[in-house]
Amino acid sequence: MGDANMISERGVDAFVRLFRGRSDAKGSWTGGAMRTPVRRQDFERHLTSNSPRDWMGCYPVIGHLCSWGCVDIDEDGPLLAAALVDVLATHDVYGYIEKTAHGYHVWVFPELEPTPLLPAADMRRALMAACLSFGYTPKEVNPKQEQLAKGQLGNYVRCPLPGVTRYASVPAERALIMWEGFHVPRGLESCLIALDRDGRTSHEAIAKLAAQWEPPPKSNWRVDLSAGMDVENIVQVLGGLSYTIWKDGVLDGNDRSGTLAHLAHLLAEERLEPRAAFKVLCSADARMGGKFTDRGESGLAIISRLLADAYDKEADDG
Repeated sequence: MGDANMISERGVDAFVRLFRGRSDAKGSWTGGAMRTPVRRQDFERHLTSNSPRDWMGCYPVIGHLCSWGCVDIDEDGPLLAAALVDVLATHDVYGYIEKTAHGYHVWVFPELEPTPLLPAADMRRALMAACLSFGYTPKEVNPKQEQLAKGQLGNYVRCPLPGVTRYASVPAERALIMWEGFHVPRGLESCLIALDRDGRTSHEAIAKLAAQWEPPPKSNWRVDLSAGMDVENIVQVLGGLSYTIWKDGVLDGNDRSGTLAHLAHLLAEERLEPRAAFKVLCSADARMGGKFTDRGESGLAIISRLLADAYDKEADDG
C-alpha cells in the first residue's frame, strides 16, 4: 500500500456515505455475492488495496428502497454519458460520470435528509425516463429491481476505484471523474467530499422525473417452458459464434446479461425468425443457470425486450 493509495478518514467516510447499500452482503470483483456484514474497513480496503480480492461491489436495494442509482453505458467515448448528465440536469437531477473498464457509469446520489433511502421505483424510473427521452436504450439501469422479497439481494454494482493499479485488468483510466465537467478530472478525495456535501439530488426531483416514465408495451411472445423448447434443430442452423454461446455459455470478460444481449444481436443479424430466436435465448439462459427464465413472466419479458431491441436495431441498420 503506497502513498498513491492513501486516503484520509474524511475521504473514506464520504465514500461510505455515497456508495453504501445493503449492510448484509457485498459483491465480489469477479462475480457473485458474499453474504457477510459490510463494514467501514471493507470500503477503506477497496480504496487502498491493489488486490482484486479486496475490491467490492454494493447492493443498492433494501426491500422497496434504494441508496443510489447508476446507469451502465458501454461506449468507448464519454459523449453518451455526458448527454445523459445534461438531460438529468434539466430536471434538477445531478449525475456524475465514472470511467469504467469497458465504458462509463453515470451515478445519482439522493439527499441524506430526511432519509438516505428513497423508493427504488422512483430512482429506476427516473433514470429510464432520462435515457429514453433522448433515444438511448440503456443496457443496465440500477437499481434493476423495484422491490425485493425477503432474502433476495438483487444486483450489485462494482464500486469505483481510485484509478491506477498494477493489474492489467483494470486500466489506469478506470477512475472517478465525477463532476459536471467530465473533461475536468478531480482528485479522488476532493471529488468524494464535494459529492457527499454538494452533489446530491432531492427526493422530490427524482420522483418528478420518475413520473415521466412510461412502461414499454407488454410483449405478446409466450413460450411454454414446461413443455420443452425443441431448440436442438434450430441451433443447428446458427452461425459459429451464436452456436458457441448457446452451447458454452457466458463469454470471457462478460456477464450473463451481456452475453444474452450479444446473442440476441447475432440472431438478429442472421435473420433468424423472431419466435425461434426467442426460444434460443430462453434455452441459452436456462443453460447458463436460468437468470431470467427462472423468474417466470417477468424474466421472459426481459428476454423479449433484449430480442426486440436487437431486431429493431438490425431493422434500422438494414
